[in-house]
Amino acid sequence: MTNFLTLLKIRYKEDFSFVRLLILTTIYIGIFITLCKLSQFIGRIGLSSILPITGYIMTLVITFLVVILSLNDLFSGNEDSEYLLSTPIGIFSQVMVMFVRMYIKNLLYTILIQVPFLLGYISYGGSISMIKWVIGLLFTSLPICGIATLIGMVILLSLARNNHKNLIMSILTILSMIVAIIILIVVIDRIYLISTHQVHFDASVVSQSIIQELSKNLKFARFYQYGIVQNDIGYLLLFIFMSVIWYGVLLFMHTMAYQTVITALHAPNSHGIKTKQEVLNKMHMRSPYRTLIHKELSQLLGSKAYLTHISLGMILALILPINFMIIGTDHFLQYKNMIPILLCILIGISNISYCSLSFESKRYWIVSSAPIDHKLVIKSKGLVNILFILPIMIISSICFSIAFKCSIDMMIINIIISILYTILITLYGLYINSIYRNYYSETESIILHLSQNYILGYLPGILLPLIILIILLYL
Repeated sequence: MTNFLTLLKIRYKEDFSFVRLLILTTIYIGIFITLCKLSQFIGRIGLSSILPITGYIMTLVITFLVVILSLNDLFSGNEDSEYLLSTPIGIFSQVMVMFVRMYIKNLLYTILIQVPFLLGYISYGGSISMIKWVIGLLFTSLPICGIATLIGMVILLSLARNNHKNLIMSILTILSMIVAIIILIVVIDRIYLISTHQVHFDASVVSQSIIQELSKNLKFARFYQYGIVQNDIGYLLLFIFMSVIWYGVLLFMHTMAYQTVITALHAPNSHGIKTKQEVLNKMHMRSPYRTLIHKELSQLLGSKAYLTHISLGMILALILPINFMIIGTDHFLQYKNMIPILLCILIGISNISYCSLSFESKRYWIVSSAPIDHKLVIKSKGLVNILFILPIMIISSICFSIAFKCSIDMMIINIIISILYTILITLYGLYINSIYRNYYSETESIILHLSQNYILGYLPGILLPLIILIILLYL
């Protein structure tokens, strides 16, 4: 028990540092306000009864996505799990610490998502037992967390000895993000289409049909709706029982397989070792600049954290305009002049130039000792950032312009703004990172999210256009 509490305390300090809390608090406030606005809109159109189950399903999707994204780091990744196996701390204690950390994080996401929907549900006349709602809050993430961990563990084991493990994990992670985003957008689209394409409809009938559709193929959603929302004691006990059973069984399986996973992830891969002659045969003359570009691309594609980070904005930049093409934009045409601002926000989300120098970490001393001009190193990092972001954003600009029926002149303006903002945010990020670069960070998570570069070089690229967008919406 002492070892468990000691290890949990150490991890707690890593997870909840002051900088991280400051950043997360800012993000949480923005998300909370957005979800409150969404719940108010759903309530105004007479569908307030779907708010609890909608919030529940959104929580499941976000929980699944977060667990999948963080699983590699939780098991071993950049942490010291292999070292801990040689300490007197038992495997069960290590697994429990991992699950407690995941549970606390998932509980925070659950509270963040479900509280706005609860407030909206109550404000439009809905009634719910607060004791049962709290029970639902505490048990919501248990089964989906266990399932996501099991799936992730199987994937990690199957790829442990693969030469392209990091790239494959990155692709699977990005696919998971795409699926989660599509599910959320489909739920919102269903509500939007009902509210805009049916002038006269029976809200109670529509609400029941949506609830039945959402819970038809997801048993836990049905347990939640009838047990927590509709106060059926049988479904409530079934909800609790099934959540605990799922979590307990999967926790046992993870405990049994934990050491195998860690050992497999850190085992040397003999298939990836090449002889000196093989290396020489593959080498060919490149200019220093091309060599740096190749190095940057290899590093980016080999890092799940960085590839996932740069992909989020680009995924949204493709999915959102395609979604508008499908559902139509007749009710949004008055906002088409705000497309450039939205594109700037998406570009800011994808930016990684703010930490590209720090990304070298201990490799910096090797790069700095090479006979290469340091300016070429900076240029190569900026160029890679632009090459990844700009093509997708140009496509997004065109798709947004088509969806919102923009003129050719407006489409060209959208494309030009995307190009200029991509270059501007890249140069700004490199400038900030050149001032506050840190080559001693041990993990990619610290470089990405827990640094001055993140606060000064990344957040402004999102917050400034976001503030402008909010001001224009409320003018």
